Amino acid sequence: MKQANESASSGTQGKTAGPNAGVSRGRKQMLLIMLVCAAPLVLGTIAFYLMPPAGRTNYGHLLTPAPFALQARMDDGSALNAATYDRRWWLVSVDETTCEDDCRAKLLLMRQMKLAQGAKQSRIERLWIVSSASAPSAPEGVTVGVRVAHAASAAQLREAFGGEDPTRHLYLIDPLGNLMMSFPWPPEEKRMLRDIEKLLRINTWSKE
Repeated sequence: MKQANESASSGTQGKTAGPNAGVSRGRKQMLLIMLVCAAPLVLGTIAFYLMPPAGRTNYGHLLTPAPFALQARMDDGSALNAATYDRRWWLVSVDETTCEDDCRAKLLLMRQMKLAQGAKQSRIERLWIVSSASAPSAPEGVTVGVRVAHAASAAQLREAFGGEDPTRHLYLIDPLGNLMMSFPWPPEEKRMLRDIEKLLRINTWSKE
């Protein structure tokens, strides 16, 4: 009788452990799938920033990748945050709302850089950041398709760009929302274009 009870008990434990073991295996499989899917993005990012190919040179200044931390409101009233970037590359210009000659030239150049990518141009967006809540003024021809973000102050803008005067550069934000490269203003346009083309070719995780 004792042996029978022990056998029944063992059978009950086996049946009880079965579903739990199945759930555990399912979780492990799901975690493995997530890791496999994330691997190209993670490894690609590490390789680009930390293990550049021998002989590769950049015209733009490669910044230490960090999330672009700026509290600002977009032109549609939404907050500037990670969702704004939508897995795309962003060319960024910073200027006053009274857009003078340099400001207009920056917006025009960003437009040309986007168009020069041909079939890949949908992977690039343009952002004009201003330090005022008032509506910026610039010729319509250079602002079509440009998103506008309103920062709280010029001091906040400087802090977000590492303390330097951001009006003296153009910037690039990667699809992960990291401020990752700056270009002097005015730039050598052909070299800037080559940098952007290389980034689009090497890094394939951005959204079409």
